[in-house]
Amino acid sequence: MLEHAGAYGLPHVVVPPGPDFESRLVRVLTDVDAGRGAGMLVLAGYLRLVPPGVVRRWAGRILNVHPSLLPAFGGKGMYGARIHAAVLAAGIQVTGVTVHLVDERFDEGPILAQWPVPVRPDDTPATLAARVLATEHRLYPAAVEHVAAWLAARDASVFGDAHAAPPSLSASQLLRTGLVFP
Repeated sequence: MLEHAGAYGLPHVVVPPGPDFESRLVRVLTDVDAGRGAGMLVLAGYLRLVPPGVVRRWAGRILNVHPSLLPAFGGKGMYGARIHAAVLAAGIQVTGVTVHLVDERFDEGPILAQWPVPVRPDDTPATLAARVLATEHRLYPAAVEHVAAWLAARDASVFGDAHAAPPSLSASQLLRTGLVFP
């Protein structure tokens, strides 16, 4: 996502983990919101709960990507290889990618887009993770673009509801992204 933001000349900030992470995050987001008027927060690899004050202030404008078809294989502790190992252990035939809005709980915000990834008989957590990640790299930018366009249209409208959540991507919008079953 950082490469996409840079390519489009969009401001972007990385807040590395470490001591006082939450207070640094809140400070950076407050500065960004006040100074640049950022329209949304795009999370990737973020494994913590977003502080409630941030969720409230940025309601409907925080996106995250998850490497399964939520609500399956979501929640606290479900990230990385753990998800793919759990998928294989469950014996399911399809997993996928979910882009969702962030709320106060792990992986429970409204779903904006999902794309399936078949589970193959010879998959390992690593091979499955590679196909899921390739799908994430296609779906997430499309969802971010969709939400950015929706937010721009909403903010330009006299009748826009500042608290409304963006709509999910339709099947036809997803197909126009060029995604295929990996």
